[in-house]
Amino acid sequence: MKNSKSSLTSSGVANQNWFKGICMAFLIFFIIIFSIEITDRVLFRPKSIFERVVQDFEKQKGEIQILSLGQSDIQFGIVPDEFNDRTFNFAGAGESFIETYYKLKHYINDMPELKIVILSVTLPTFSSFRADEIQWEYFSYGYITYPEIMELYKIKGMMVFREKLLSYCPVIKRIQMINFFRNVKSLLMNQPIDKTEIHNGYVKETGSDIREGNALRRVKRQFDGQNSFDDIFLLYFEKILKMCKDKNIKVITLSLPETDYYLKYSKKYVTKDQLYERVLENPRFKKHIDKHLDFLEDAYAADHTIFLNQDHLNYKGAVKFSKLISSKLSAMTK
Repeated sequence: MKNSKSSLTSSGVANQNWFKGICMAFLIFFIIIFSIEITDRVLFRPKSIFERVVQDFEKQKGEIQILSLGQSDIQFGIVPDEFNDRTFNFAGAGESFIETYYKLKHYINDMPELKIVILSVTLPTFSSFRADEIQWEYFSYGYITYPEIMELYKIKGMMVFREKLLSYCPVIKRIQMINFFRNVKSLLMNQPIDKTEIHNGYVKETGSDIREGNALRRVKRQFDGQNSFDDIFLLYFEKILKMCKDKNIKVITLSLPETDYYLKYSKKYVTKDQLYERVLENPRFKKHIDKHLDFLEDAYAADHTIFLNQDHLNYKGAVKFSKLISSKLSAMTK
């Protein structure tokens, strides 16, 4: 009997130690993440990019005439200061048309001067590789309300509730973590720190790092095993078009350049002709699009000096194409 009691006692102690160990691991993890977040905000960035852009946007939303929306290709590729009309770059890294729709819907009635919405439509725009996530900011900032969560649930299922719950306890994103450690390295080596320069929503990125291997990995991540034209993204693209049309706002679709390496590998999954057939020339969407600006040309793709990486423009490229776009749109805002 004594041995039995001793065994039970030992088992209880082991369970308690196991539980304490798990709690301690979570506590250490939380302290590390919290410390990185605080250090990042103090040393490298006063606020997140998303927060800084939203605050700047809300100060001037009543005066904006041209609004550019989309993913990071727009975020790095449209320089509002190069436009003749009051322009704001309200794109977000990794933003899908689901997120774009609810963000625009949230603000559109508070933008009396808005005349043109620019939407990014390029090769990976409709790929389903981000179809099972909604970024927590779109819940936290109230862009997706509780009734809209139920609307999304009907087409996206339980994923919507999972993402809503995650919005209450966001952790540092992968790209933010990478930038943090890059800045720590720069700080230790007494080199300049990247604090992220933002102008009217445009995230300024200089330099150029074009590698064929990176382009291949990027394409595989975006397309391998994915649907190149996700039905839900197409649905929300259409909802954006109709919402703008109802408000007498012109819609300009835009395809910014991508490098020759990116175009080379993406052809296996989706082509420019397919993009036109499924979207740009499709009667379902075309009747709501006022103009399409296409810069997916070989001459641009081969000029690596205008690119930040395989599928994003750097500051030099962004200025060049912003001037081109502005010249084509100036007559449409009169």
